[in-house]
Amino acid sequence: MSFQEWQQCVYPNLMLRYLRGNVPEHERGRSFISPGWSDGRIYPGPSPHAAREQCVEFGRRVSLLRSALVNRPGEEFEDGWGRKAEDLQDIYETTLFLGYAALQAHTLAAGSLVLTSVPDAGLTEEKWLSG
Repeated sequence: MSFQEWQQCVYPNLMLRYLRGNVPEHERGRSFISPGWSDGRIYPGPSPHAAREQCVEFGRRVSLLRSALVNRPGEEFEDGWGRKAEDLQDIYETTLFLGYAALQAHTLAAGSLVLTSVPDAGLTEEKWLSG
């Protein structure tokens, strides 16, 4: 991906992979993530395109978006390891943070949809749970 393609891209995982950059095989550790079925691998370590401060700022925006999506304005998000946006060190951690936030927002939004839809359909909780 070129910088011009990156500017037009709408897929966060592809954008983060570009920001991480290619990692020579001899510098790759055992840890990596593949955030999508064809997005390639993202390894821990410094990025040639994004500083730690930029990862933190991206994490803050992810946290704000997640709080809006789950109707919890201003709530600061912590990922599965207890990291907050200000704890992010590199693109690897930022990608994990994004994944956790997206999954949690999806889960909470889906649960909220079910809770508001069941009464609208005229079902009681007992009928809904019994199938």
